[in-house]
Amino acid sequence: LFDGASPGPLLLLRAMGFLGTLLATYRPDGAEWAPQEGAASPATAVLQMLRRTELFGIVSALVSILLSEGRRELGQKLPQTVVSLSVQALGILNHVARIDLPTLQETLGAGQQQ
Repeated sequence: LFDGASPGPLLLLRAMGFLGTLLATYRPDGAEWAPQEGAASPATAVLQMLRRTELFGIVSALVSILLSEGRRELGQKLPQTVVSLSVQALGILNHVARIDLPTLQETLGAGQQQ
């Protein structure tokens, strides 16, 4: 899948790049916010969305990408697309940790509790 000319990996790479850019520019305390009655703050809404989507499914995507290549011989390199997707996934996780470390820890730890 990742060695050929399939458009799937390129789309995934661009989508991860977009998510990474969104998270890189997000500042939880940056903009003024006028609270409305019964409405959650934007920062709370973003953290809830991160929890509900299990960090955009990045951990599952990372595992799937790395395991899709199967067993490799010692010294055999991964395709560039796999490396790029893995680096972007780790960058997204880093941005989530910058925004709210407990959310990242809670979501990553949830898989161990099941």
